[in-house]
Amino acid sequence: MKARVVRLRDINSRDEQLWRDLSCRAAEPNPFMEPDCLIPAALHLRFGGEIEIVLAEEDDRAYACIPIRALWKYHFPYPFVTTKVHRTLACGTPLVDAERGAEGMAAILSALSKRRRITRSRALDLPQVSQDGPVFEACRAAAQMANLPFIVHDPFERGLLRRQPEPGYERLFSPKLRRELRRLRRRLAEQLGTEPGLVDQTADPDAVDRYLRLEESGYKAKTGIAMTTEAGESEFFADMCRRFAAAGHLQVSALEAGGQTLAMLVSLRGQDGLFMFKMAYDERYARYGPGILLNVASMEYFHTATDADWIDTCAYRDNELFLRLYPDRRRTAWIFVLLSRNPLDSAAIHSFIALHPVHKWIYDKRYPKPRGAGRVSSAKGRTQPDLP
Repeated sequence: MKARVVRLRDINSRDEQLWRDLSCRAAEPNPFMEPDCLIPAALHLRFGGEIEIVLAEEDDRAYACIPIRALWKYHFPYPFVTTKVHRTLACGTPLVDAERGAEGMAAILSALSKRRRITRSRALDLPQVSQDGPVFEACRAAAQMANLPFIVHDPFERGLLRRQPEPGYERLFSPKLRRELRRLRRRLAEQLGTEPGLVDQTADPDAVDRYLRLEESGYKAKTGIAMTTEAGESEFFADMCRRFAAAGHLQVSALEAGGQTLAMLVSLRGQDGLFMFKMAYDERYARYGPGILLNVASMEYFHTATDADWIDTCAYRDNELFLRLYPDRRRTAWIFVLLSRNPLDSAAIHSFIALHPVHKWIYDKRYPKPRGAGRVSSAKGRTQPDLP
């Protein structure tokens, strides 16, 4: 089995089809690693020309695929190659074949190890990788096959919802939370004249632009994490949504009352699951908890209007809102694979890990949560700062 590096803007139809076929039969689904997400990133983002994919194939069949971007500085002055090729990556689990995934990833690691002499990238960074399924073990086995060090960093759990036998997901909440939800709905109805309800806006051609305007109207624009604040990101998002909608894999939901859009949620379908991607709310109504009400309404819609088996919140560490609402868990970790056995590389990565709390403190200062977000509104995993 061989692995090839392909500049994403130059990908041909054959390689794209191999990639798509792998996406459909991957051991674990991940729409954020699919062509309909990453090709728009390469086309529209200001550093899109730097994005590549590494494709492991044999006999016209792909067995593993990851996106990469080489960085000379990644929170730390050391050359990395990372699968976090854009700042809105919500899940980093690689696409691998269910039967020969480890072999495919080993071919990719071997190719990157040889290529480091050209790019000088010393370590592969794989953030937000699920630990619960077969892909994590395939990555570990691949590192052993390639004789490269495998380091697991910063494991945590994020909220997940598995389909229940019957609807009525509020029964999973505590009595105190159920009372709070009733109070919030009552106050919104008093303020706007009608009960809040979920509206599916997936088929509305203006829904994506409406989401971007809603996101831009609040704290995300002030802190620089709204998509409209980064060149090319709105175009990337719109193109990505258009492609997923054409495949029937996009869901755009809104919480509405009294003719007002109170909150919006954009999710992507990957095989049997829904992956939450973007959420924004109208901060004029923050006291009424539009974010939490939209999430609860989305649970019922997921059960009655889709055949998905689960919802992955794709949240970052310590997202209290989603840990309260979503009763199941998905373990996630940050993986480093050193591309040589040079002890200097090992020392550099362990220094990076030791400094990670400092990086997080700086990030939290630069991108603070709005007041009250963790209690009743949108504490969706905040978009991380852009890569340099």
